[in-house]
Amino acid sequence: LIAPDALRQVPMIMPLNGCTIRQTIEERLHNSGLAPADMRVVLETDSASVAIEAVRSGIGLAFVPQSLLQRFPDISVVSIELRLQQEWFALRSREHTMSRAVQEAFAFFTGQHMLAILHDMGIQSPLESKALGKAAKTERRPA
Repeated sequence: LIAPDALRQVPMIMPLNGCTIRQTIEERLHNSGLAPADMRVVLETDSASVAIEAVRSGIGLAFVPQSLLQRFPDISVVSIELRLQQEWFALRSREHTMSRAVQEAFAFFTGQHMLAILHDMGIQSPLESKALGKAAKTERRPA
């Protein structure tokens, strides 16, 4: 386990500038005392597979989803004192009829049981924020 400061001036392979995961990484690094200007970004890509191949080629270090690592046993993993989370959303069409399976899945993801699971993990769902009268940050309003 290394501190984020150890990444100072290390060649880094990063997600594309402006994408959500890049903003999250930079925010967490900044909160840990490492400003984006302190980083030496040598490659930006929107593909985790490209990032892994760049790591394999010795270009630098990369942040990649843990779920990909089992496919690449030749890659060394370094844990960083950095809590990274990426938000994922379940989307459904308001204009089309949903299949029974989609209806059941959506009911589970938006139901009280899921809210309880998230709450136990210390996560406030955007649905919970909305229910409290706040606009969820992901809600889109017509112009």
